[in-house]
Parts: sequence; C-alpha cells; structure tokens
Amino acid sequence: MLWFGYDGYDCPHVEATTALATAGLKIVAVSDNLPAKLPANIMASVPLGSTSPEHIAAVPFNTEGAGSATSVDALLHYLWIRRLVSLP
Repeated sequence: MLWFGYDGYDCPHVEATTALATAGLKIVAVSDNLPAKLPANIMASVPLGSTSPEHIAAVPFNTEGAGSATSVDALLHYLWIRRLVSLP
C-alpha cells in the first residue's frame, strides 16, 4: 500500500496503519516529515518535498497562488512506484 502523509507521516489517520499491519500489508510511506523510527510494516519511505504554501503558480487574483504542488508530487510518486512494480 502506498501511504501519502501530508504534514508528517504521523497525521491524524496514522492509526489505520495498525489495522494494515494486522492484515499483513506492507506500506511504502511517502511523507514530508518521516519519523526517525518507522513501524515494522513500513517497508520503504520516500521523502515528499512539499512546502507551505504549496501552490504551483502565482496568480494575480489569489495571494495564496493556484494549484496543489502536493497533488502533483503525489501523482508523480504514484506513477514512478507503479512503473517499478508493473510488468514491462
């Protein structure tokens, strides 16, 4: 399972990893803030290079900018990992 953790791996939904471990699932954690010691069912970790604010482009009508850099980053990581585990 590919786990995207924004604002750190230890986000409010991290409790779900206990059930995932019980089910025997191995996890690849992609996060902007990974803990020093990962749970046993995390088989790999990939740092997510997003920062706040996380907009892709500046626009004159919105001071926060437009677009979500983390969405693009998540998609690229997903495609990269999918390509690694797919048949050629």
